[in-house]
Amino acid sequence: MLKTKNFKYFSIKELVFVSTLIIATISCILYMGIIFVNGFAKIMSYDAFFYFNMSYAPFNVTIAPYMYRMLTPFLVYIFPFNHMVGFSLVNLTSLFLTALLFYYYLKKLNFNQIHSFTGVLIFLLSSTVIFSMYDIVLVDFMSFLFFLLAFYALLCKNDKIYLVALILGILNKETILFTLPLYFLLKLEDNNLLESLKCTVKIAVIPVMLFLGIRYYFGFTSYFSLITIKETLLYITQADAFFINPYIAFGTLWIISLYNIPFVKNIFLKKSLYILPFIFMQALIATDVFRVLFIAFPIIIPIGLYLFKIKNVRIIMVFMGLSFFMIWTYLLIIPPNGQLLELIMFPLEILIFSLLIIHYLSINGILKNNHLK
Repeated sequence: MLKTKNFKYFSIKELVFVSTLIIATISCILYMGIIFVNGFAKIMSYDAFFYFNMSYAPFNVTIAPYMYRMLTPFLVYIFPFNHMVGFSLVNLTSLFLTALLFYYYLKKLNFNQIHSFTGVLIFLLSSTVIFSMYDIVLVDFMSFLFFLLAFYALLCKNDKIYLVALILGILNKETILFTLPLYFLLKLEDNNLLESLKCTVKIAVIPVMLFLGIRYYFGFTSYFSLITIKETLLYITQADAFFINPYIAFGTLWIISLYNIPFVKNIFLKKSLYILPFIFMQALIATDVFRVLFIAFPIIIPIGLYLFKIKNVRIIMVFMGLSFFMIWTYLLIIPPNGQLLELIMFPLEILIFSLLIIHYLSINGILKNNHLK
């Protein structure tokens, strides 16, 4: 057992154990997906075709915003593998590292080991993660990794790691910039307004220069414009409701997290709520709404874990009823032909329902109640 700056105690045995559980979970998802969903981990959606082409010529794609998100395709480009294998390797490795870091992030937020791994399971069984495993040629997993790394660095008050997360994150997807307002708010804890602004501008210089430099190289477009918003809103009126449904990003956990906000005592989590409007604004220019909203997982999942603080049996039963209703709704909309894309909504809702039952039984003294630290 080792002491480190950011961990009071760091156990190698715990690291190995948690890593094994994460690998086993990811392997089970892959196995079940390949068995039950035709084309799982092989299908490429509209977005993925551009990223796949970029893996052959990273600097020649001219379609916004894909051409700006170069890191994942570039890594596949330089790796000596078949490009589909390359995407699988890069993305699954990023997923594993994100899940592992998320465990320690939750522990840093003072959740115990059981609840921290429960948070990891919620992350891994989410619709967005499973969809990104289904459509493996995307850049989401590496974006999750750097977004979470930025949150962890901010939580640890480590500006060096945060800057690294910003620089690498901006090369993969621009959403990493949403963490800058949180950085400013956290700086206000120890500095006055002017000093906090100076610190924020200083750390933002390199990432913003990269953000603008990439767009200057490839060419500025109207992607972030009223034209794009108008076209997106028009698309939403015609698109498959599955892709524009924000609810499936977190399922019933949305409602649980909203209810839990007054119970959150952690200052970091409270301040992180202020960047949610920036995340929600992505829906104005995104075609897959549930995917872009899931970037809020370092906020929504920890707040959702305050479920274990709720002692109101009636509220727990309401959540159980809502989750059960959603499970049956998903059952009814799954087509009978076995091409079960809607199956990706199932695992998270079943997990949430199971957690609610366990907590209900613990409140009533049937099971031992493990409290949040």
